[in-house]
Amino acid sequence: MVPVFVLGAGIYFLPFSPRWLMLKGRSEEALQSLSKLRRLPAGDLRVKLEHLSIQAGVLFHKEISAERHPRLQSGNRSSAIRLEIVSWLDFFRKGCWRRTYVGVPLMFFQRK
Repeated sequence: MVPVFVLGAGIYFLPFSPRWLMLKGRSEEALQSLSKLRRLPAGDLRVKLEHLSIQAGVLFHKEISAERHPRLQSGNRSSAIRLEIVSWLDFFRKGCWRRTYVGVPLMFFQRK
């Protein structure tokens, strides 16, 4: 239980995930968080490139989501919850189930 308490207490000192911030439309905060995580200034080229890469990934994710689930894009709370659920269920769609069934055991049996 000691590691759980250490991890639980330490999580308050970590910055927010840059990808999560970008998903929430908080781009400037994502850049600052990325800068803090990389221990580089926000103007550094590597930080800017990674920020743009995250931004492109988030835009791609939103486009795919809008294409697959156009009825759930209204932005209200109930459609956001339903969108989250159907996004998780997408792992088991016809074209993805093999990847899911191979990927989950691979991650489970990895050793470090």
